Amino acid sequence: MSKTTKRTRTAGQPTKFRQAFIREAEKVCKQEGYTVKQLAQHFKVSVRTICNWKLSHPDFAVAVREGKDHFDTREVNQLLLRRCRGWDYDEKTYKVIDGELILVRRVTKHQPSDTTAIIYWLKNRDPQRWREKQAVTHGFTLADFMKGASKGCG
Repeated sequence: MSKTTKRTRTAGQPTKFRQAFIREAEKVCKQEGYTVKQLAQHFKVSVRTICNWKLSHPDFAVAVREGKDHFDTREVNQLLLRRCRGWDYDEKTYKVIDGELILVRRVTKHQPSDTTAIIYWLKNRDPQRWREKQAVTHGFTLADFMKGASKGCG
């Protein structure tokens, strides 16, 4: 090789990254809330490779971040709200009669609201009003307390 020829090859295997991965990553993060580990499994690469792709391809990093943000703020928020309100669902009972699956009974049931979900919702929506630690002010000073303590329990 002559001195004027530049080598553009770097060490290691060629990257498996493709531009189409940007939209694919955003889609699976948005719809399924994929973690980095799940993205690695999805693209059949290591977690380290996903981290490298996020560093070397800013559009990929933005797509992953926006997809996860969408999932967290919209999908999970809706599920939490549903648990706070409760919901109705159909319960179906089937039996096998003469080798055929027959619907025997269909009942609409109600799943009541979840108190823990309500508490979580309120604490995050309005932390000033619903946090557990409340600011308490007393009408006496440490000096007043010490005067009372010196008088005894009596």
